Amino acid sequence: MASLEMPTIHNDGDVVAYLQIEFTPLLGSSTDSQIEDFGVVFKGETVPATADAMVCLQVGLEPDEEAAIDFWVSPPERVAADEYAGSLTVIASTSPGLGGGVCGS
Repeated sequence: MASLEMPTIHNDGDVVAYLQIEFTPLLGSSTDSQIEDFGVVFKGETVPATADAMVCLQVGLEPDEEAAIDFWVSPPERVAADEYAGSLTVIASTSPGLGGGVCGS
């Protein structure tokens, strides 16, 4: 049986990379249900996220460094049984976002 591991991200560049994360809502394929609350853990930083809001992580990834990154979904208390689909965008930047959490806040 294979063990479950967190995905990793590797910085192939020569400068520190700061990550920006954006989730889209998870939309039910056969219902009007959607899930809009998410989160990310990266190098000890835990940040909740809401769909369509860019989250800026304050902890950088050093050149040639590899680190685990973990994402989670927080469905509402009552959510319809369905197949859900959405997307996740990860952007690397040379500077951290302002103030942590939602970029620019």
